[in-house]
Amino acid sequence: MLLKNDNQKFIKTLSSSCLAANKNRNRIAVLAIILTTILFMAVATVFQGSEETIKQQALEMAGSRYMVTANYLSRNDAVKIKEHPDFLEAGMSRTVGTVQNRELTSITAELIWGEENYAQNTYKNLTQGQLPQKENEAACDTEVIRKLGIPAKIGSKFVLKYEINGEVAEKEMTLCGIWKGEKYEQKAQVLISEVFAEKRSPEKTYAVSGIFDSEEHLAEHLDQVLADAGMNPQKTAHDICQGYAYDQSNDSGTIIGALISVLLVLAAGYLIIYNIFRISVLKDIRLYGQLKTVGASPRQIKYMVRRQGMKLLVFGLPAGLVLGCLLGNLLLIFLMKSTNYSKPDFVVPDLFVWAAAAVFTFVTVWISCSKPGKLAGRVSPVEALRYQEKETGKKREKKGKESSHRIASMAFANLKRNKGKTLLVVLSISISIVLLNSVLNLTQCFDEETYVRRDAIADFNVSSSAWTKSVPNGEKIVPAKFAADIKKKDGVKDLGFIYYHPVDREKETAENKELIRITSINGDAVSENLDEFDPNRQLFGFDEKSLERVKIVEGEIDYKKMNSGDYVLMAGFLSDKSEYDKEAQEFHTGDVVSLNIKGTVKNYTVMAVVGVPTQLLTDYSSGGFESVILPAEKFLNLYPQTKENPLHCVFDAEKEYFDSLMKYIDRSSSDYGISVMTKQKAQQNFDDITSTYDASGAILALIFGSIGLLNLLNVIMTGAIARQNEFAVMRSIGMTRKQLRKLFIYEGLSYMVLVLIFSILTSGVMSLTVIKSITAGFWFSQYHFTVVPAFAVSVLFLFLAAVIAYTIDRIYNRGNIIDNLRKAE
Repeated sequence: MLLKNDNQKFIKTLSSSCLAANKNRNRIAVLAIILTTILFMAVATVFQGSEETIKQQALEMAGSRYMVTANYLSRNDAVKIKEHPDFLEAGMSRTVGTVQNRELTSITAELIWGEENYAQNTYKNLTQGQLPQKENEAACDTEVIRKLGIPAKIGSKFVLKYEINGEVAEKEMTLCGIWKGEKYEQKAQVLISEVFAEKRSPEKTYAVSGIFDSEEHLAEHLDQVLADAGMNPQKTAHDICQGYAYDQSNDSGTIIGALISVLLVLAAGYLIIYNIFRISVLKDIRLYGQLKTVGASPRQIKYMVRRQGMKLLVFGLPAGLVLGCLLGNLLLIFLMKSTNYSKPDFVVPDLFVWAAAAVFTFVTVWISCSKPGKLAGRVSPVEALRYQEKETGKKREKKGKESSHRIASMAFANLKRNKGKTLLVVLSISISIVLLNSVLNLTQCFDEETYVRRDAIADFNVSSSAWTKSVPNGEKIVPAKFAADIKKKDGVKDLGFIYYHPVDREKETAENKELIRITSINGDAVSENLDEFDPNRQLFGFDEKSLERVKIVEGEIDYKKMNSGDYVLMAGFLSDKSEYDKEAQEFHTGDVVSLNIKGTVKNYTVMAVVGVPTQLLTDYSSGGFESVILPAEKFLNLYPQTKENPLHCVFDAEKEYFDSLMKYIDRSSSDYGISVMTKQKAQQNFDDITSTYDASGAILALIFGSIGLLNLLNVIMTGAIARQNEFAVMRSIGMTRKQLRKLFIYEGLSYMVLVLIFSILTSGVMSLTVIKSITAGFWFSQYHFTVVPAFAVSVLFLFLAAVIAYTIDRIYNRGNIIDNLRKAE
């Protein structure tokens, strides 16, 4: 039976004394804890920040912070719903009609009445004035005001032309409120007073939008609110607002990514902190043996080791949390830059995130100190006094070698004295090299030509900005004035026009349809079964310059021959990788097809089958896979009304005129309601994506690399301190100071040789498996195997290892033999 001793206060004092006596170890341990905390905090900040940024900008794109909306309500029902206690905030509104002013034809503008809460939660934060109160008052954003051509000041007069239930009317209005609009906005609202709405809008045009205290189960929650208000949810129009229409919380990819990140950081932090304390325990093993001699229990010794780790944690944790938050925001900027989202706001993580990062770091330090603590507590006093690091492998007799060879062999043999320690060092450094090689390997697989070719078939591709809007198809064309003006601009070359005849579905007639019809192929009537063959096709008109930008799959294009009126091209769209779907191909060169165009049937010979980039077609597909292309002249004979309004204007620019043309198009964008994709912009988008992955990977690799180098520094430094007696004895039996330094440097280089071999092999395996798999998911990438970055970084680490070993040798292995022997004792 063991007698219980009561020396806890002494153990604490002794633990603090041991801590104070190992200042170099403490600095490395604190730095390791800081880096580990930085990694945890940065990963958590990026995950929270990206989720918040995506959600916030989704709400801004939707134009509303509201979670749910109930529509087509009477005023009484709207008031009941609005006052439901489950809503944190709620606001009423009415969509009265649409604005028809000629100046606003390039955008969709609605006439809305809304309460103050509605205005605030739909991003209508007034910078001047107030919400409309009188019948003749209206509030607009700055872009609408600019397009209307009126002064941006309260009291400005303008004539409002509007449509309600098919009836168009006008009224002179006074500007009473202004908020900031978005440049190139496609949708806008003009706020009017409740008096205006009451006089002109039917009764059941009220809507109530609200915010709950939780984003979970929004549909069920809204159904309950409607039921509580005495309404039937099945018969009441209601929906979840667009910004909340998705749920990221159950995204398995996000969860898996977070778990992998946490495990990777946990492993990296554990490797160095565990190694630091393990080496420290071995260095002080005699002390722990002596403590057991005077009555210290294994539990108390284990407590001493763990207490040192916890005290170091107190110093490292706060700095790591703050720096991790800053790094996470920096990484977030890089990551968001490669997406369609704008620059994120600075993210201050939730208290839960701070706590989680702190807990993960605490767990890492706790685990890292546990095994060394057990080792210290398990050793017997006799074993501790006799302890020397020993080679774990079997001894072999070796023949004599040249001096330099013997020193190299000794250095490598020293690594085998404790294979576990060597493995930890190699793993901790290799993580950073493998990570960096993987990131650079991935970005080197990104193919700029493929990316740019999909998004920009020419220097400039101008189309209507209305493709993104809910407007009649007939309005989705390039305005005639712009098409005429661009022909006159200096520096424009290879200008091509693409034509289409979009028709609003409700306006289609037998003679005026958007789609044409194939009636026979090579004399055989086509099947009436749409599952077998869809005879309805889109018809496009391409001029000669535009056809130079398509990919020929079969046959050849002779534009003059096409203009005879007897030939067509059959065109399918190209994939993101500019590949044609041969399995979906329906026609071949030489086929004779009968086409019913505007009620007239005519035979055409297929001159060629071509693949067309999707950016040269409509943004939707109708009918069968392969569309029909006529030469522009023949198309315009059939549809003369489209002559002045092409679907696309595609052209290149002479180098010295590119900037001036870009400025002209930028100025024209809002006036003409056009959008443009340039090759320069596509290249910039590609560069942003590549630099994002490179920068993010480099930052993470730098942190992991720093942890690895700290581990190497710690191993070499503690080895120099712990082996003072060994080195003094070696010098006493004839080893020169120069040979000892060479041995020390060779040991550092031996670590790096193992790192080089392990890193290159692991990087190769990662490239052939993980990177190859990831690359297959990027449409603009082509897999290439490489381990060059791993080799280059390993060589750099070789140099750093030599420098570290040389520097530590200069610091700790100087002085005469007698002094070193006394110091070791």
